[in-house]
Amino acid sequence: QSGGHIKMYSRAGNGTTVKIYLPQVDAASGSHPQSVEANSRAPSTRSIEVQLFDRPFRVPEGPFSLAARAGVPVVPMFSRRVGFFDYEFSVGPALGLPRRPTPFELGSAAQRSTDEMERFIRAHPTQWFHFDPGG
Repeated sequence: QSGGHIKMYSRAGNGTTVKIYLPQVDAASGSHPQSVEANSRAPSTRSIEVQLFDRPFRVPEGPFSLAARAGVPVVPMFSRRVGFFDYEFSVGPALGLPRRPTPFELGSAAQRSTDEMERFIRAHPTQWFHFDPGG
């Protein structure tokens, strides 16, 4: 339907590689990709304080509250560029939340998601940047 395709390679003892080819988005068509980023937030949004590299860090509360209300897990997912139009995706474990989470449950899910982000950043430090307008 979208013009993309998937290739899968597997070799005993080496694991499996899945390559997903997505069509390029034409900005003039009015179709824009959507994402929710856990490492950036507008200053006026509600946030949750977590630890990133043993320092306080704030992530938006919205993705966690929305997932809880919708009854779906938060799935930490990261990508890194490995070549020209060639990206590798890393997917962390699904983080389930009850429909009406307590602040502690939201904070716990936010911290586990941030822990996954920290693991990815440690493995691929040149693939991440964070602009902090406050400092």
